[in-house]
Formats: sequence, structure tokens, C-alpha cells
Amino acid sequence: MRVSSTRATKPWPPVEPDAVPDAPARLPSRPPRLRRERPGVIWRLHREADPNRPRRYPAGKWRFDAPTGSYPVTYANVSKHHVFVEVFGDVDDAQIIEGESGRKLSSASFRRSIQVLDLGDSAVLRALRLDLRISTTIDYARTMRWSELLHDSLDDAEAIRYLGRKGGREDNYCFFLDRCADALEWRCCGDLASNEALVLEAGDMFDLVFDFTIPTAWGTPPPRWP
Repeated sequence: MRVSSTRATKPWPPVEPDAVPDAPARLPSRPPRLRRERPGVIWRLHREADPNRPRRYPAGKWRFDAPTGSYPVTYANVSKHHVFVEVFGDVDDAQIIEGESGRKLSSASFRRSIQVLDLGDSAVLRALRLDLRISTTIDYARTMRWSELLHDSLDDAEAIRYLGRKGGREDNYCFFLDRCADALEWRCCGDLASNEALVLEAGDMFDLVFDFTIPTAWGTPPPRWP
């Protein structure tokens, strides 16, 4: 049985092989639905003192940054282990990760529910004429333009949820901090040097090798781990 529709159809935008379509000038007449959710604890590795005040890049830098720095974002992962592979997973198994002992690990809980655009939802992807490449491409110039379109067109959107390029099914969030900073309650869990057990667990899981020099009293040879 063939089911037909009277709805007018539009062709999908042309795209070169393996590339994400560029963001259109505006969203379709039926924008994607947002989902209200209150995530569990999320995790971030960072250098800034306050995850709600991350460094702003005038031309953007990461996947869903504002391409002109016009609104602040921050990123987190749902897993305290997978956040390590999201941050460090581009190193190969011959590299040793050094100079990261002072990087901070923070977790956040939520004071309220937030409105989320879920890029792992096939209906959302269909509405945007996208596929999962939006979450895996490293063409950040294009993904930043999508972020700007979504931010500016969906006034209620507070975050983007998306598949981890290296974390797999352990999703990432990009939070539009101009809309949801009040919802995030961050707790600093210390730096990586003070989280040896967790770092070693993540290293074993993802074949990451960390070499930290732990500061000690003056004149005492510093221990190293692993």
C-alpha cells in the first residue's frame, strides 16, 4: 500500500559527500520540537574558574559556539568517564597526555527543567534536514552557523543535546548560557591531580595515558603517576 501526502515537499539541500549542509537563512515553517527535561548530573573538564563564565571567542572555536561570540555557551557530558574521551580522545595511543594536572573537573545539577533541542532525535533531524553528521563533523564553521540559526530562531531553546563524536551514546550538551545559566548549579570536584583514581579509570577505558607531575613541598622529588 502506498501512502501519499498532499503536503508540498521540498528537496533536501545539495551537499558534498560527507559534509553537513550549510545552515539556511531561516528554519522551515514547522520548526523542530523542543523537549523539556531535567538532566541528571553532568560533567565538564575546564580551565576557567566558573563553568558559567567560559572563555568567549570572538570568532567561535568549538562545535556550537556563537560564530561571532554574540552569546556564551558551555559544554558538558553525561558521564564522568566519557568526558575524558571527549576532551582527550583525539590523541593516539603513542601519545602521553601531559600538562593537564591543573585542569578542573566539575559536575552540575539542575535547579529547574530546561528546553532542549535533541539532535539525537530523528524527528528533529528530519525537520532540520540534517543527519548525525551535525554531531560528528569537525567542520566547526558550519556547525557554529547552525548553532546561531537555532539560537536565534528558537527563542525557548536553552541547550542542544547531541551524540558524542568520541563519547558515542554518552551524550554531550551545549548550553546557551544567556538563557539557562540560572538552571545550572556547578560543584568543583578538584583538579585532575586530585582525582587520580578517576583519571586512571578513564585512561584504562579509553587507552589514554596521563603523566602528571604532582606538586610537593620544595626540595622534595615530586611523585609521578601513573
